[in-house]
Amino acid sequence: PAVALAQVPPRYELADLRALESAFVDLAGKVRPSVVAIRTYQTRKPVEDHAAVRIPHSQGSGFIIDPGGFIATNAHVIEGGESILVSVHDGSRYAATVVATDPRSDLAVLKIDATALPAVRFGDASKLRVNQWAFACGNPFGLANENGKTSVTYGVISALNRQMTDRLVGGDPVRYYGNLIETSAAINPGSSGGPLFNID
Repeated sequence: PAVALAQVPPRYELADLRALESAFVDLAGKVRPSVVAIRTYQTRKPVEDHAAVRIPHSQGSGFIIDPGGFIATNAHVIEGGESILVSVHDGSRYAATVVATDPRSDLAVLKIDATALPAVRFGDASKLRVNQWAFACGNPFGLANENGKTSVTYGVISALNRQMTDRLVGGDPVRYYGNLIETSAAINPGSSGGPLFNID
């Protein structure tokens, strides 16, 4: 019988690794300007002779979906906030209004008074394959709240079509977490609402 010989893996030179690293650096430079930091506040009512105080309520991430100032995020990022502040990549900060929310899919769209913003380019999730590179971009721990400089992490697509509704919300039908993309890219508190990119 014929014997199939295993192929010897190619030897990668340092130049190959530098080219890969350069591609990762270029990708971060392209996507970070499209990702924003989101901070919400509540107003503590005045007590006796003290003025009203604005106190931080939550923080998260979002991404520009239209150059005219429309931003997508998670609904839970803005839930319960009385005012919303968005920091963009150049350090500018804008008050945001809520355009729409969909609690079931945990999505929200915000609007800021800005133009000519760098919007993301959407990919085709149906073409994803397990173990492809994946890059998460967002505002972990609120580190981008002041200057808008979001963080990038990378990993791979670990699995597709994950179903988490029962695990995360105990069967509560308010939210649906199905058909999810699982990734090994580091995602920390504050990263909610941020996008996942591929190498393209």
